Amino acid sequence: ARGKTLTAREILANGARQIESSLKDQPGVQARLEATIGEVYVGLGLYADAQLILDRALRSQRRTLGDEVARLVLLNDHLEFVLPLLHAPLL
Repeated sequence: ARGKTLTAREILANGARQIESSLKDQPGVQARLEATIGEVYVGLGLYADAQLILDRALRSQRRTLGDEVARLVLLNDHLEFVLPLLHAPLL
């Protein structure tokens, strides 16, 4: 018997849910993993999904670092890259 075939999107969404629920007490780790998933979403052209998880990563990172600029700027840059792509015409 064969199992259900999962898409990359489903795998990423499952991972994002697990990260959110199991790493609440580790916001730095949570933010890094969410940022990684966000970057993968961008690579797949799933910009709306990327925006949601990069927003979460930014909030998680703020809980860890307060206003430590370097990492916040990096996450913000990822998010600023994604937002215009949400409205970009499809090629």
